[in-house]
Amino acid sequence: MRMLIKDTLREIRKSLGRFFSIFAIVAIGVAFFAGVKASAPIMKSTADSYFDDYNLMDIRLLSTLGFTEDDVKEIRAIPGVKGLFATHTLDVLVKQNTQEYVMKVLTLPDNLDPNNPDYMNQAVLIEGRLPENENECVIEAGKISHFDADIGTVLTLNSGNDDELSDSLKTTEFTVVGKVNNPYYLSYQKGSSNIGSGTISGYLMIPESAFDQDIYTDIYLTIDNVKGLNSYDDDYFDVIDPITDQLEALGKIRSKIRSEDVKNSAYHAYVDGWNAFYTSKNEADQQLAEAQKTLDRSFVDLMQGGADLDQQKRDFDLQIAQAKRQLRDGRMQIANAWSSYDQQVLAFEKQKSEALAQIQDALDQVDEAKAKRQELVGNQEQLKLALSNPAMSEVEKQMAMAQLEQVEAGIAKIDESLADLEIPVDEVMSQLNVGEQQLMAGKAEIQQNEAALDQTEKDLDKQIDDANQQFRDAQQTLDDGWAAYDKGVDELAKNRRITDEQLLDAMEELENAEADILEIEDCEWYVLDRESHYSYMDYGSAADRMGAIAEVFPLFFFLVAALICLTTMTRMVDEQRGTIGTLKALGYSKVKIAVKYLCYAFLSSFGGSVIGVLIGFAVFPTVIYTAWNIMYELPPVQLQFIPSFALQASLAAILITLGATIAAVYKELMETPALLMRPKAPKNGKRVFLERIPLIWKHLSFSKKVTVRNLIRYKKRFFMTVIGISGCTALLVAGFGIQDSIGDIVPKQFEEIQNYQVNIEFEKNLNVVEKEDIMKTVEQFSHVSDTMEIAQYNGTIDVKGKEQSVTIIVPTDVDKFKEFVSLRTRRSHTPVEITDDGAVISEKLANDLGVGIGDLIECENSDYLVKKIKVVGIVENYVGHYLYMSEAGYKATYGFTSKATNLFVKTDSTESQVEENLGNHITKIDGVSSVVFYSGTADSFADTIKSLGFVVVVLVISAALLAFVVLYNLTNVNISERIREIATIKVLGFYDNEVSSYVFRENLILSFIGALAGLALGTLLHRLIMSIAELDSVMFGRTILLQSYVLSVIITMFFSWLVAKVMHHKLKTIPMVESLKSVE
Repeated sequence: MRMLIKDTLREIRKSLGRFFSIFAIVAIGVAFFAGVKASAPIMKSTADSYFDDYNLMDIRLLSTLGFTEDDVKEIRAIPGVKGLFATHTLDVLVKQNTQEYVMKVLTLPDNLDPNNPDYMNQAVLIEGRLPENENECVIEAGKISHFDADIGTVLTLNSGNDDELSDSLKTTEFTVVGKVNNPYYLSYQKGSSNIGSGTISGYLMIPESAFDQDIYTDIYLTIDNVKGLNSYDDDYFDVIDPITDQLEALGKIRSKIRSEDVKNSAYHAYVDGWNAFYTSKNEADQQLAEAQKTLDRSFVDLMQGGADLDQQKRDFDLQIAQAKRQLRDGRMQIANAWSSYDQQVLAFEKQKSEALAQIQDALDQVDEAKAKRQELVGNQEQLKLALSNPAMSEVEKQMAMAQLEQVEAGIAKIDESLADLEIPVDEVMSQLNVGEQQLMAGKAEIQQNEAALDQTEKDLDKQIDDANQQFRDAQQTLDDGWAAYDKGVDELAKNRRITDEQLLDAMEELENAEADILEIEDCEWYVLDRESHYSYMDYGSAADRMGAIAEVFPLFFFLVAALICLTTMTRMVDEQRGTIGTLKALGYSKVKIAVKYLCYAFLSSFGGSVIGVLIGFAVFPTVIYTAWNIMYELPPVQLQFIPSFALQASLAAILITLGATIAAVYKELMETPALLMRPKAPKNGKRVFLERIPLIWKHLSFSKKVTVRNLIRYKKRFFMTVIGISGCTALLVAGFGIQDSIGDIVPKQFEEIQNYQVNIEFEKNLNVVEKEDIMKTVEQFSHVSDTMEIAQYNGTIDVKGKEQSVTIIVPTDVDKFKEFVSLRTRRSHTPVEITDDGAVISEKLANDLGVGIGDLIECENSDYLVKKIKVVGIVENYVGHYLYMSEAGYKATYGFTSKATNLFVKTDSTESQVEENLGNHITKIDGVSSVVFYSGTADSFADTIKSLGFVVVVLVISAALLAFVVLYNLTNVNISERIREIATIKVLGFYDNEVSSYVFRENLILSFIGALAGLALGTLLHRLIMSIAELDSVMFGRTILLQSYVLSVIITMFFSWLVAKVMHHKLKTIPMVESLKSVE
């Protein structure tokens, strides 16, 4: 036996490659099996430690009517209750930038000592500090929160409905002082709400003293003796269940105490509601009637005012016409006066010219007479001078005297005539002056009359202008009055619509309230353990899905390991037939001979199991835990060694290896030593099917013909290689397919299905006119191409025992809605119509509920009404659950008329700057509650799924290891089997590259065939992974792109080529003398 063991060790040293191949495939198989199998319990154990460290509640109590202090005392008295935290929770709306978030308000107890048993769901401080004052809060930290705010930010809370927050909280403004995590919320899904978007985006924690309520909404309990138990195990619930039974019994007793009070209060509120309704209705009718009377009086006044204005215009036009006739007459008189004046001027000028002519003649005569007189005066002077001459004779004197007398007589006569001539000239000139003055006076009179007429005309024009201005003012006043009247008519119509809408809503609420009162059931307590807690169950479900994958996924590696071990050990036994025969001839028993090979197989499988267990427990739980932590908020993984899984994986690997070894050696041990010491006869050569096709066979070279014969002759090697390579390709296809399917969600959901880019939510209590005004205002903004009013409600549906959110969409125009949302089937893209006899639901919701067209589902709307709805269509949708109904269908189902709550907006640009500007404009509109741009949602979702890339890396590395081990082992066996053949062709003159081509061509062909088979296997594996890993409200696609298939084949062929390069050295070192060795 010792010799056989030494021989086994020598065999290991001689065949390290063969030993390593078994070692490696076993290590990979064990690592996958142990690592993946251990991932689920490690995930649960890590989460449970986190729950224990921060005192997660064991039981949560809810009551339809809340809890009183007496309830708290009774609960605390139950044996086994360790800690009790009676608290308040509240859903509120918080506006941040342009978006409105639904937040869950949680309570921090006054005593924040971590050792306080009543301090449950403890806040894990990440940044800042915990609240110290009533107006301070902490918010959720971490990567899974949809809401974020800087420390120091003041958050303003509002109720999101008709309730006043002041009835519940002492203040509505809280300053963020820190960021925390909470074991109560692990995932980004935090439940649904009947306010805002319907989905809780995050939570904030405030001091207990900030609440102003006497009734508790929740009671959390911890139970004795469960901290040391894993809450995902049955042992934990064996302790919890008896306590829940006691709580349920107590709840039946305590519930009856409040039921009667609530029913009485509800009835009184119902009666008061009808009284208030009729009072409001009478007041509204009276106000509307008064408004109508005022409008009627305004109408009469305006009509009378219009008639008076028209009469005044007619009277004024008559006066103006008469005045203008007088002006025309005056103008004619002035014209006649000017004409008469002109005639007088002409006559005067004629008379004047004649008088001047006469005067000129007279003046000429005067001049002539004066000249003659001057002459006579000269003569007179001469005569007088002569007479004064003493020397003059008497005769001469007499004669001179006679002449002087004649001259003087002539002068006198001339003077007399001059006197006669001067008198008419003065009279004429005087007459002319008088005539000219008369003309000037007449002209002045005419001009004065004309000026007076001009002034009269100006006064008339001014009077006309003033009158026209007065008429225009009067007309403007009249027009303003009619505009005010029209506005009043419109306002009255709007007020009638608003009043009718409000009265209809109030009447519907009262009618439904009556039905609700009749349907009021007794108060009921709900005792919920962790199996009713969403985060706990959701994370446990994720771990269970990994457990489901662990049941299937590693088996493939064990199958490959078994085939590899069988091939390897069969070849090893074939090589040592002579040795086995010799040992048998020497008298060694079959068991002793088999021990050598069993030891060989055991050592390789045991070593591989040890390494595989170490790698598996260290690597795969960490990778898987990290992958799931993309969607959960948990501390780092707490690795642990699980002996049962290690033992299962190791035993399975060792037994498979030993079983393969026994199968390989058994046949040889059954033969006689004589036959064993002779070499095994080679397989009989047969014609392959290609030889029967001369057209192909004749065109193949010698080496290619040998390749074809070897492929078909060695069927075991053929299937070994194909199976191993198909596994490699399948892993690659699954990895790339995961990336394709998840990456396909964003463009399909936010580009193909949702054709709108902005969702605007109206503030509560807006009337129909105010909503229309908001829509018209938004339509005027740049980059807005279309809008549509939508009624969007938040509902809940029970899916496999878990309450999940569903968005109820009721379009105001079903036909136009098709432009905003593509309702189509996933496979054929056939359009789906919204009808009045049911609802169209999203495919993910239909799959989770297990329903089809024609089936009934139960859905609770935001008013807590649960109704059965017929499914009339199933449409493609990837993110969230949706339910589409017509207005008539919603009214018929829930008894309420749907009202527009949101505005869908289509834009022509999704650039960040455009959306930022548009968001700023929209948020400034009165009545806008929040604005959501889906480009940001799409980007956020895309960033999240990008982090799944390392999963693809892990699968590619696994595929590489699998392919390398399979190809290396089979190539090694192939070369060992054909070493004499290879040595022979080298003797015949084949170059090294030709020898490599001769051998590795078979591997490449087998790799290609295996890769093609792996495409189909990878598609099935991908669908399995997608169905197991799918989230509650997200439907993963089943898309695998063509390039992913091509890339998987290319990578597989690259691995095959890489192995060929590695094994090329071994072919080069095969000695040609091997071909000369004797076969026997």
